[in-house]
Amino acid sequence: MKKLVGILIMLVVMLLGISVGTYMLIDQKAVRDHVTQAFHEQTGLDLKMETASFQVFPWPSFHAGQVVLTRSGCTPFVQARSVHADISLLALLHREVSFQDFTVENAQITLHRTHDGVCSSWLPFAADDKPAARKMGDAPSAATSHAHWKVSFDALHVTSAQLSWRDDHSRKGEERSGGFAIASLDLQGMHSVSPWIDLHAYHGETPFNFKGRMGSFHRVLSASTPQGEPWGFSLGLTFGKEGQQDQMVMDGSFTDPHRLKGLRLSMQGHWADLRDIEQLFPHIGVPAVQSVGGMVDVRERDESELPAGGFLERLAALPGKLYPVQMHVQLGSVDFPQGTLGIEAPLHLRQLQMDADASLAPLTIHGDADWGRFSWEVQAQLGTLEKSVAAWKQPDQPTVPLEATLQGRDRNLMTLLSHREHKTVAEQDGVQFHAQGTLGRQASQLSFDGQADMLQAPELPGIEQGLSGTIVHGLSLNGQLSAGAFSPQGLKQLDVHDLHFDSREVGGDGRFSITRPVATQPASIDAHLHLTHADGDALLPAAVQGEGEEASSPSAQRSQDHSDRLQAVRAFLDTHHILLDLTADQLAFYGMDYRDAHITLALGDRRLLVDPLKANVGGVALSAKVEVDNTTHPMTVRVQATPWMMPSTQFFHFIGQSPVFEGPVQLDGALEARGDTQEALLSSLEGAMGLSVVKGQIHTSVLAPLAGPAAAFLKLGNGTMGLRCAAVRVNLHQGQGVLEALGAQTKHFLVKGHGQVKLDDGALSLQLLPHVSLAGNEMSMPVRVAGTITAPQITSLRTEGGQNQLDIGQDTETADLCQEVISKARDGHDGLPIPALSGEHSRTSDILKALGIGGKP
Repeated sequence: MKKLVGILIMLVVMLLGISVGTYMLIDQKAVRDHVTQAFHEQTGLDLKMETASFQVFPWPSFHAGQVVLTRSGCTPFVQARSVHADISLLALLHREVSFQDFTVENAQITLHRTHDGVCSSWLPFAADDKPAARKMGDAPSAATSHAHWKVSFDALHVTSAQLSWRDDHSRKGEERSGGFAIASLDLQGMHSVSPWIDLHAYHGETPFNFKGRMGSFHRVLSASTPQGEPWGFSLGLTFGKEGQQDQMVMDGSFTDPHRLKGLRLSMQGHWADLRDIEQLFPHIGVPAVQSVGGMVDVRERDESELPAGGFLERLAALPGKLYPVQMHVQLGSVDFPQGTLGIEAPLHLRQLQMDADASLAPLTIHGDADWGRFSWEVQAQLGTLEKSVAAWKQPDQPTVPLEATLQGRDRNLMTLLSHREHKTVAEQDGVQFHAQGTLGRQASQLSFDGQADMLQAPELPGIEQGLSGTIVHGLSLNGQLSAGAFSPQGLKQLDVHDLHFDSREVGGDGRFSITRPVATQPASIDAHLHLTHADGDALLPAAVQGEGEEASSPSAQRSQDHSDRLQAVRAFLDTHHILLDLTADQLAFYGMDYRDAHITLALGDRRLLVDPLKANVGGVALSAKVEVDNTTHPMTVRVQATPWMMPSTQFFHFIGQSPVFEGPVQLDGALEARGDTQEALLSSLEGAMGLSVVKGQIHTSVLAPLAGPAAAFLKLGNGTMGLRCAAVRVNLHQGQGVLEALGAQTKHFLVKGHGQVKLDDGALSLQLLPHVSLAGNEMSMPVRVAGTITAPQITSLRTEGGQNQLDIGQDTETADLCQEVISKARDGHDGLPIPALSGEHSRTSDILKALGIGGKP
């Protein structure tokens, strides 16, 4: 036993002696210099070690501290606190330092591309026009025969490292950066034809793993190595915590991995939110896509040389050369915010399925789309996958056949299935549209048709609020659509021709063109439409109700900012270009029935011209002209009516006053004004205009103050009463209006007079003589109206003794007031017939009716 212990002690001493002796005999500095020189020759990288030691016994190994790996003039690639590795003994006999398990601890790995593009390749790639980098273990070439040592790696292990990158040479000129923490990185079999990689890392608190096999590293790093045989790889990526992981598997091959040529790639997996990848690459700018799953096979079609430069430049250019040859992809949701691709309303795609079994097989698309308040089911089929991708990626490629069907989700079903409030859901039932034709980046041609039991029009920018949201019933339409070049900002040209449409509310045909050369500017519109019928009252119920309520509220009128409205009109004139030629066989609008209407509106170059503006109402030919010129300073406005009729609701809304009467208002005359503000326009108003209405209704609240003591006998109440006529002729000069032939008549009441009005502040100075007829007797008393239009003050005229001039007696009025005032207001033009005067009735009956007994007076 003692002998055995002695022998063991002697062996230990001998081994220790040999180890120490060999360590003392090894020239550490010389070996370190040979290693760093060989490393530089083979990789182009500079290796610096603050401390380094090599030993042979008990086994060959290497230890170094404060290691820096860099390229001359660049940010250090790797900075490690310590590295250690085993060394192959047999390789040492061939002057090769072959590291078996090269372990790096507490390292900082930095990938940095400078503004001038230098330092964009950190790995030891050999350029095609330079001597190829030797494989770690190959014999030295003549050019590098002075390097007595070679360096190679069999396995690499990295623990507790930080990886970061910064790109100062991005195409947008902005600095981009990112990074993550490496828990462990293992590269096994680096000498073999199929190395293995296993990466465990964290970004923040989110873990991810990347592992798999790939072809020989030497074929990637060396340009001189013969290529042609497939260089395969199979890699898997998981991102996220256990149970919530995104997964992707990539299988493929390169024919030339050094130049990234001949790629064949198959990807499959599931990604809960595609934007999760921005945690690793914050500037990649992926779209907002939820729940991505399926598989895609891609091939490199164009195997021409990639751009010269480093590995990153080639890698960045590679996606543009790839084409899918098979795909089965599901997208849970895709969001396009307002303004994307020129779309005014946000677009939300749901449950989108895209399938193509081969490159020459059709590409089918199915899913749901929400656009604003509208929900559709979309089905589309494009000619082939190959042609579809080529038509999108290559603008000079021909178009691809397209057949698509859009089916609207009915309002009741959609309300049940949607979490949105009912008011945000469009009104639609039985909506279906079909389109067929060709689609391309430069031009598209489609024929379309469709029908709907009920359809609500979308809210369109620049369109009056009343038109947006219009509902039609029993709609059918068809036509042809031509689209110009498509860009990320949207379509620049859209033409619709041979359009035919019909519904309960509107029908007709026509064509229109929309041009938008600059995405930031409003589109130019050229439309030519013929309407067989149009029921404006049914199309615009919200507008009728909204404007009526607004006009009936004086406070609402006072709260309107007329200056802002005028400035908005001027801005509209400055930016929009519209040509509208509209004819209508029948047009119902606010209770009026226009026939054979013709409207031509030309807006452009800061000018608006509406001419002709023609129609026929009740057998009366109407004609008007409106001109606004914003090229002059100040702006010029001209209006001419010979004559024109418009609904009273619109008339009072236009002048910003509460309604006084209801019925068709006839305008006869011409006005001109100049100014950049509403005050300036009113103060410069020149011309004459006659206003008249026959067979209408007048608000009794207007008559009561004028009737004076007789108001109690008329039982006016708070509603309206029949109006036989009302008319006035206004002569305007520098904002001062002289009212002539002012008069109005109901069955038992009439008023006539004259006066003046100032348009800037609405000041009134009127002298009126109201007459009240009661059963053949007449009651009259002259009054003066002062104050303003919005707050009139009515007082009775008194005698010199201060007595009211109330006159009661028999009706002696013989002249027809309506014939007199209407004739002067119309200025010789035709108009609707004036209702005949009522005949004589029983005086007792009239008295009772005047007192509110037995019917209305």
